[in-house]
Amino acid sequence: MYRILTWALLLAVILGCEESDPPEDQIDFVLTGTWAVTNMGIFENPDCSGALDYSYWDFIVGLGLEMSFSFNEDGSGIVSTVTPFGSEDQPLNWSLDADSLCIDDLCIAFNPSDQGDEIMIQQHSEAFCVDENGNETDDTNQVECILGGNTWFPETCYQFELTRME
Repeated sequence: MYRILTWALLLAVILGCEESDPPEDQIDFVLTGTWAVTNMGIFENPDCSGALDYSYWDFIVGLGLEMSFSFNEDGSGIVSTVTPFGSEDQPLNWSLDADSLCIDDLCIAFNPSDQGDEIMIQQHSEAFCVDENGNETDDTNQVECILGGNTWFPETCYQFELTRME
């Protein structure tokens, strides 16, 4: 009798389970773990179109710079940067929904269902001006910036490739 009840219960459990899409809160599992930045290109045009130029990435790798992101299930994480001068870990907060990945206050388009062990992220950057101390200034155009003795960074679109490390 015990065996019959066990089998009946098991059969009821199996037949009672329906296949369904994972709940949205489980979508974060796709991203949890550590990801290394393994490539970066700059698009020919600031609207993320045209050819990708990877020469900047070659320069970064040549300098010995490395970067990785660790995403924890609780929405916390760490971005780790290694340079010839040392390493630095910065905490971060992240969230992921059906169409965007947000790291701290920066959100980018992202489709987790298309991802595996590599993530391709496109990031648009508005033009900005930086002073000699690395601080962003209030200058809103290239001429103002350069006349002030600062460095102008034009509007750009990047593509980053992250590869799962663990």
